[in-house]
Amino acid sequence: MNQQLTTYRPEQQHAGMYISGFDWRLYGTATYRRLPENDHLAEIHLNRFVRQLGDSLHFRKKDIAYCAALEDQTPGLGGKPVRKHWHFLLACPDNPYLLSFSKQLWEASNGWIKLQHYDRSQAAGYYINKLITDGAISYERNLQTLKYSGPDDLIEASHSNSYVPDRLKERTTGEYLVHA
Repeated sequence: MNQQLTTYRPEQQHAGMYISGFDWRLYGTATYRRLPENDHLAEIHLNRFVRQLGDSLHFRKKDIAYCAALEDQTPGLGGKPVRKHWHFLLACPDNPYLLSFSKQLWEASNGWIKLQHYDRSQAAGYYINKLITDGAISYERNLQTLKYSGPDDLIEASHSNSYVPDRLKERTTGEYLVHA
C-alpha cells in the first residue's frame, strides 16, 4: 500500500481552526496583471479594493473585515515562480451583488480573481494559515469587530477532527510526518 506522507503542524492546525471560526462571506484568490513593485503597494491595492467594494455596496467601514496572505514564492527544484497574489477571507453584510461587484472591481483595476462564497467545511482558513506559516505575508483588518463562533478550546476541538492523527491530538507544537 503506497501512502503519501504530509507534514502536520499543530500550531498551524489550531490557527486555521481559529480563523475558520469567524463568519466570512467570501474566499478569494486575487492575482495581479501588473505586479506591484513591493509588498506595501500590494497591501495598498488590497485595501483600496476592500474600500471600493464597501463604498459601492454602501457598507460602513467597520462592517468589513478581512484576513489575507500575500503569496509570492519560488518553488524548489527549479519550478516556475508563483505570480504574486492574495488569498483572502472577507466578512461583510450580505448583499446579492457581492460576488459580481467584487469580481468587477478587482478585474478592472488589478488583474484576475477567483471568488466563492465561504464554506466553513472547506479548508480556506487552514490554507491561509499554511501560507503564513510557510512565509507568506499576512494582513488583517477589523477582525476585532467580528463575532467568533468557532470552538472555545482549539486543542479539545482537534480531538474530534479526523484530519488530526490520533497519536498527535494532544500536541500543540512541533512538526510531524504523517500518512495522508
